[in-house]
Order: sequence, then C-alpha cells, then structure tokens
Amino acid sequence: MPLQRFLFAALLLPVIACGDDPIAPRESIGVSGSITLQDGFEIPPGARVVVGWFKGDDQPELFEIYGEASLPQTSTTFSLTLASPPPASAMLGGLLGIGFILVTADAELGDGDFLEAADFDALAGAGGQFAVIWTDGDPRIAQEIDWAADFAPGYSVGRGVPRQDDFDAFEPAPDGAVILEIGDIDAIEFVDFT
Repeated sequence: MPLQRFLFAALLLPVIACGDDPIAPRESIGVSGSITLQDGFEIPPGARVVVGWFKGDDQPELFEIYGEASLPQTSTTFSLTLASPPPASAMLGGLLGIGFILVTADAELGDGDFLEAADFDALAGAGGQFAVIWTDGDPRIAQEIDWAADFAPGYSVGRGVPRQDDFDAFEPAPDGAVILEIGDIDAIEFVDFT
C-alpha cells in the first residue's frame, strides 16, 4: 500500500503544479463560418473579409484594420487566419481587443488602415453578432468589462449575448461558428456592447 500511495502522489503532483501555471495566450486563430445573402444581394466582385478592431479608448468611432482574406463571389463559406496578436494600438486599455468581421469591396482598405464608423455604409456585409476577441488574461479588464473574464488569454471568437438592463456582452463561441451576412449594412444587427 505505501508504494501505491507514493505512486499516486507522484502522478498527482505534476497535475497540481501545472494548475498554477498561467495559460499561454493563443497567438493565432483561424476564423470561419457560413455566408448568408439578403434578398437581392450577392457578394460583390473583389470582396474581402477584414477585421476592424474597435479603438474605443480615445477614438470610439474608429476601427483599425488587422486581418484580411479574399472572398470569391461564389463563396458559401469564408475563412480568415490571424497569425499573430493584434497591434497594441487596436487594444482597449492595452488589455482587450474586439475585432468586427466585415466585408468590403474597397481594394484600398487593408491592414494598418482605419475605418470610421460613418463609412460603414460602404461595407458589403458583416458578421454583426460575432467578433474576434483578444485578451491578455489580465484580470483588471474584467473590472471594466465583466464578460471579458469568460475568455481565455489570446484569440477567441465571441458571439453576442443580449442583456436587458445593460449593454450586450460577448460569450465564447467556436472558431467556425461565425455567420457573415452580405447585404444592406443598416439591416445587419451588431452587438451593442458600448
């Protein structure tokens, strides 16, 4: 019996010790999902999926583009890979990033560019109820944005959650769960988290 207890303790100790290690952030992500077309709309020629990161802190009407992929006109699905963390300039307080998945036919709009909220009318579509979320795992962000604590460090996909007496929230969703809607951007409902 003493040998069995020793072996059990020896096997359990590394598991317990690993529990104290911080979780390494997920520094890349493949985001994908389905495409729906509003009546009378199709994917425009030259369309691309881009991720517009909400600037928020000092420029709430500005989105920084980081992440893009082509979107052929015959597509019924899309995929986009972010191979490294978003730029620090795209983070709220340096701790949280919220990237909206947008569709543009503007060949000039790409990584490092900025999109103003007023220019959303020119977009060809969006995944309004989804976002790419980045968090560095710092618990301070949850003091300001309660739902951020639900996300593991690094990249995740977030799905909108309506709340009655507060701003909407995001909850973790599978990387391939995004629904991208093509059509009139004013008819696409976005998560109202601010």
